[in-house]
Amino acid sequence: MLTCVAVLTGIAPAETPKSTPQTFPFAVRPAVRFLGPSSAEVFWESSEAGRGLVAFGSTGKLGQTAESDSEGTRHRVVLNNLLPATLYHYRIAVRTPGGLVSGKIQTFDTSVNEIPPDLSSSIPPATNPLIREAAARAVNNRNRGFCLIITRRTHTCHRQPHQ
Repeated sequence: MLTCVAVLTGIAPAETPKSTPQTFPFAVRPAVRFLGPSSAEVFWESSEAGRGLVAFGSTGKLGQTAESDSEGTRHRVVLNNLLPATLYHYRIAVRTPGGLVSGKIQTFDTSVNEIPPDLSSSIPPATNPLIREAAARAVNNRNRGFCLIITRRTHTCHRQPHQ
């Protein structure tokens, strides 16, 4: 399985993907998947091998680009620094030996991104040994699921036998 890691790159204005009269040669149409609160990946397969490219922005003028770091027919491009609750426009392209082949402008909306931000660095370590033990148990029992609630109130903890 080919995995491409995208890096933000500058593309000369002449290389910015524009609509072409020919139909984009899709093997698998593009899809967008959120990776975190401010990042998403666009993936697709093309009939022609080349380097995958995504031009994107909050308007139809696009303005930003991201490109995969390898060539092939399977493309995965990561878009970073996305704003929350924003409609993004994007156009995929493949840089082939014959030139740049691009698709139509499409959209995705970050307001449907339900991946929570990582707050682990802002939570101080637990000083109460019962809380540390509960957190360790919760993390080690991933296949059973857990809900760990930490508040600033002082509570007396009582152990209940697990049933």
